[in-house]
This record gives sequence, C-alpha cells and structure tokens, in this order.
Amino acid sequence: MLVRGTRRANRLDGTDDRDALIGDWGDDRLFGYGGDDLLIGDLNGDTSERAAGNDQLFGGDGNDVLIGGRGDDLLVGGNGNDTLVGGYAEGFFSDDPASGPAIVYGGAVPAGNDSYNGGAGIDTAILLYRGDGAITLDMSVTNRAATIRRDGVDAGSIVNVEALVFQGGDGNDRVTAARVSAPFLIDTLDGGAGDDVLDGGGGIDLLIGGAGNDTLIGGGEDIASYEDRGLASDDMAGVTVDLRLNRQAQDTGGSGIDTLIGIRGLYGSGGSDVLIGNGSANEIVDRLSGDDRIEGGAGDDSLRIERFLGTRATTTRIDGGVGNDAIDFFSNRNAAHDVTLIGGNGDDTISVTGAARAVIDAGYGVDRVAVDTAAGLYQVTLGGGADTLILREAADATLRAHEVRVTDFATGDAGDKVDLRDWLSTAAIGYVAGDDPFGEYLRLGRRGDDVVLVADRDGAGDAFVFNTLVVFEDARLQRFTDANFILPSAAPAMDTFVSDFA
Repeated sequence: MLVRGTRRANRLDGTDDRDALIGDWGDDRLFGYGGDDLLIGDLNGDTSERAAGNDQLFGGDGNDVLIGGRGDDLLVGGNGNDTLVGGYAEGFFSDDPASGPAIVYGGAVPAGNDSYNGGAGIDTAILLYRGDGAITLDMSVTNRAATIRRDGVDAGSIVNVEALVFQGGDGNDRVTAARVSAPFLIDTLDGGAGDDVLDGGGGIDLLIGGAGNDTLIGGGEDIASYEDRGLASDDMAGVTVDLRLNRQAQDTGGSGIDTLIGIRGLYGSGGSDVLIGNGSANEIVDRLSGDDRIEGGAGDDSLRIERFLGTRATTTRIDGGVGNDAIDFFSNRNAAHDVTLIGGNGDDTISVTGAARAVIDAGYGVDRVAVDTAAGLYQVTLGGGADTLILREAADATLRAHEVRVTDFATGDAGDKVDLRDWLSTAAIGYVAGDDPFGEYLRLGRRGDDVVLVADRDGAGDAFVFNTLVVFEDARLQRFTDANFILPSAAPAMDTFVSDFA
C-alpha cells in the first residue's frame, strides 16, 4: 500500500503487508506495522529547507527501510533486520515482492540531529554527513545508546544497531563501530577529507580514510580501501601501503600519512599502487586501473587485479610469496595488459584471463594454473611439484593471436597435467563429453625441439583449422602419457594422436 501525506503534520499507518509511507512536508509520524515497509519522512528528491520536517518513523515488524530526510528525525526499526537512514536517500521496492524495499543513498542532504533505534534484529544505520564539521561517535559499548556529536555538540544518538555505514565530510572524525561480529555483517566507515580515526569494531569491515592523515583500526579482519568510490570525497592518486608497518605512520604517497592497525586487506586506488601484505592471510585487490604491484608476503593470501571496459592498458605484477596463495588477473575486454604472476613456495592457484601478455611462475609446490586460451601470449613456468595447467576460454573473449608456452612441463605418469575439461565444454563445438577428443579436436606432435598441442574448434567441420593451444618447450613426445591429460571421462589412445608438425 502506498500512502503519501500532505504538507502538514501527518500520521500515516501501514498494514500488515508491505507498505510505502511518505510523509512529505511537516513533522510526520509514520507507523509501518507488519511487512517489509518503506518509510520516508520527507519527500524523496525535495532538498529544500521547507521540506525539513522533524519526523518520527516506526518500522514495526518486518525488514524495513526508514529514511528520515532533512530535519531532526527519530528512526525506530522495531523487529526485523532494518535499515535506518538519517539523511536524504532514494527508496524503492523492487519488482520481486519477496525482496522487500531497497535504497540508493549518497544524496546532497546530510543527516540532521537524528536518533536511531534499531530495535530487535540485525539492523544497519546509514549516517551521511557533509561540510566541515567533525563527527564523534563511539558504539563500542553494547546495548547502550551512543551519542553522535558534531564539533563537540550533541547531534543525535544511536542504539540497538549492529552495522554502521558512515560517511564523513571535511572534518576530523572519530568513529567506532559496534563490537559485533556476525556473518555478512559489515561496517563501512568513510572518513572523507580530514584527519580521521576510524575503528571498525568487530567483524569484517571496510575502512576508507580518504584525504588527510588517517588512522584505520581493524580487528584483524578489516579492509583498508583506497578506491575512488562513489562515496569517496577525493580523487586519490596511486598509493603505497605496507601492512607490515602495523601501528606505524606511513606516507601512502597519494592519500596522506596513514596509520593502519590490525588491517588484513587492501583495496587499491585508480593510480599505480604498491600494496604489500604481512604474515597473515591477506586479501589485496585492485579493481580500477594503474600499473600496480601487489606482494602477498607470508601467509595464504588472496591477491586479485581486475580490469574492465574502458580501462587503459596496464603493466601489473603480483607476487604471492610463501604460502598457499590464490592469485588472479582478470580483464573482460582483452586490453593490452602486461601481467606477471609469481606464486612462490606453496600450493598456489593462479588464474589469468584477458591479458595481452602474461608471464607466470608458479614456484615450488602442487600448483594449479588456469589460462584463457583465446586471449594473449602466455609463458608459464610450473616449477617443482606435480602441477596442473587448466585450459579454458572466456565466454566473451575476442579471438586473436594467442599461445601458451610451458617452459618446464614434467611428462610421465607422475608428472604435470593439462586439464582440458573446461576448454572442451566451452570452445570445442559439437564435442560430446565422454568421447575421445584426440584426433578430431586435439592433436599432440613435434615441432622442432618442442611438443605442441593443437586444436580444431569444430573437429571435423570446415569452419576452423588446427591452431596451436600449448607449446611444451624442450619436451619429448614419447614421454607423454595419458596421465598427463585430464579429460571429461575418456582416456586418450596415445598411439592415435601423435604427429610431426612442420
């Protein structure tokens, strides 16, 4: 049910189903009752002073979204997992009635002197501030109302809220989230400009210092982000961040002199970054641009670089160091990216998709290396240990000259393996799982001092011809066995697919 008030003070009552109640102007009282409701104190999009009512919003049962808008508002979630927004945001229902209301926040109107009470359930408060006021908030004491202060003056309160989304302005903010840890419970604290102190409290949190000399405090599981985000208040250049410098001030180069405490992960900026992990299991990701260098150090790290449409060509390097690392480079448009991926000692999983050129050194250990055969020129050194090379083809890959060269493939029953299952299921037209692909789709043969694996994408068809998939440098053809290949089910007949190639 949709109910919209007048420009006077309104009382609007919902039903036990999902409702949308919009107070419009005036000092309104909105009651959602049952259902997943959307309660908006002031009219969406009206940012004028005359629309700044001091509203009271009560969600009741259900997973509700309460948006106060301008003015000094009281937001009470009630039972359910609620979202409380002090400032202006846009609220809407999706097409799926079961999904409840949703929001898009980050508008031009900041929170007023608002009071937030999440009630029962796992609740989220979204506090958006602008201007140069310094915000102070400490939610570390459970089940006790925390006072929000702006420049030392009381500006609201918050209680019974488990997750916090905070965006500061230009002031020197000090914000501590609740000491609550639960699956999928993530605080996002964005200090904006200024010298901020952000403490994520419990759980896995995202801390964004922004411009200024910031202190980011995690509980050992938190992420420090230097991304150019939609919520970010500055356009950051490339940064240098070293997680080994725990509790030490470090000049990031592009985002002030920051102190990181108990931080496990890093998100890079849109510039050319140097991101270095420590002895923990670090998560380090760059999803934007720049000629980045990522070093995982010791520990079982997750290291990833992503490049998407419109990203300029970059030269990047990821070094996992010691530990069982997951290392990934992904580009969805095959731009002219140069990539170097180093596994180091440990049982690593390395993946590259969409690079123009890649050099991969898996290092010692039982490694898995996955490459996109429809992208660029890849040189792979598997290193010591019984390793697996996985051939695959990205669904949106742009076919062009490509080749995978393996410098040290170990043949024989106890040697390395080539996993062809993914390639056969996505790139081999008409291939039926269980059939032996060698002969029509695949052939193995000699070419000079090397052994090559060639493929015809349509087998006996006329649309394609045999092209090189993999070059095994300085290998001996007679030492390959069926154990060196992983197929959907059938084992190749070794005497039927070997050849000599010019």
